[in-house]
Amino acid sequence: MAEAQTDTYIAEATALIKAEAAKTHEESFAEHVAFRQQVRKRAMSDEDWRAALDAAKDEAKLRDLYPIQRVEMKIDEPISIRLDR
Repeated sequence: MAEAQTDTYIAEATALIKAEAAKTHEESFAEHVAFRQQVRKRAMSDEDWRAALDAAKDEAKLRDLYPIQRVEMKIDEPISIRLDR
């Protein structure tokens, strides 16, 4: 492969990476929601109800549709807790 061709490929790859990095939060969010909707639609057509429900739940989490869960505890010693949404 000639050096000029390598430079062309590198320039094209760099442009693609820059374009992907320039996506706004809204564009990225819409892309992720659309993907989950596609997964759900495919799962439903395959009658894979568990996968369809999982995709729907994940989309709902992305859209922040679930209420915040509150937990109260009384603990007598220091602890570390990690909460995932």
